[in-house]
Amino acid sequence: MSDPNGQPPPARIYLVDANNLVHRLFHASALAFAPSDERTPINATVAWVRQFRALRQRYRPDVVLPVFDGPGPSWRHARFPGYKAEREAPPQALEDQWVWIHRATEALRLPLIREPGVEADDLIAAYTEAAVVQGFEVTVVSNDKDLMQLIRGPAQGSGSVRQLDVFADRRVGPEEVREKFGVGPERLVDLLALTGERGEGIPGVPGIGPKTAAKLLARFGDLEGVLSRAEIITQTKRREALLAHAEDARISRELVALRKELALPLALAEVPPWVPSRKTLDAFFAELGFGRFEEALDPQPEARPWPG
Repeated sequence: MSDPNGQPPPARIYLVDANNLVHRLFHASALAFAPSDERTPINATVAWVRQFRALRQRYRPDVVLPVFDGPGPSWRHARFPGYKAEREAPPQALEDQWVWIHRATEALRLPLIREPGVEADDLIAAYTEAAVVQGFEVTVVSNDKDLMQLIRGPAQGSGSVRQLDVFADRRVGPEEVREKFGVGPERLVDLLALTGERGEGIPGVPGIGPKTAAKLLARFGDLEGVLSRAEIITQTKRREALLAHAEDARISRELVALRKELALPLALAEVPPWVPSRKTLDAFFAELGFGRFEEALDPQPEARPWPG
């Protein structure tokens, strides 16, 4: 379908925050094991393929790129030793499935995007930047608030960026970010630098929550504006916290800001439209002990065939 000016609609690229999605799928599905080996957990693997089937059938993307965290520590770990230092280790039943999830991605005929020492968020930011310049309509599949800094509306000659939470079937654009945080996507990094992120080991400024951070940014413009004028803040505890933890806030901003300038492991021009194959899916699930891939995805396969 063309727009009123006779132009074709922009191509739709879906950038999947793979680690985020896999963790959510694992915890949302009952632990299950492969028919071929009762020691091989497969619940997240099966849910992964099922989710991509739903993604294709519901949203009809033109291009899909699953982006994974690369092996090894990232530059953030070197910059700030406390980064993600207190995270609990993931369940072994999930860790055991990564090799199968990677192979399932290949069976779906999707590229497996990852780079050693690079977090998925940074690669997603780099792909988003490249796709927007080329006029793509970008959807980031994740519920991670750090990725909301990438959201933007359409501009002349470039594409838009939205976030999609597939669990809630909810799209997030600039207005939704403002409603949730009190600032637009362009100021989200500054807000998160002030609040910190406990689960990520990002310190922020003690005592500064999202509402207070949004008020400070509305008054002073950006993080540096807040820090440079903290002395005039009348609330004693707030002023003292900002003065004492200014460097923590600056480091936090550095950690939260995504690196859009990274080289792309696979150029967008080299990514073909996504066309899944029944043959490769059947072969993959046969290794796990299923006769056909539908046996894994549904006890009673859908009447509508997929792929197709």
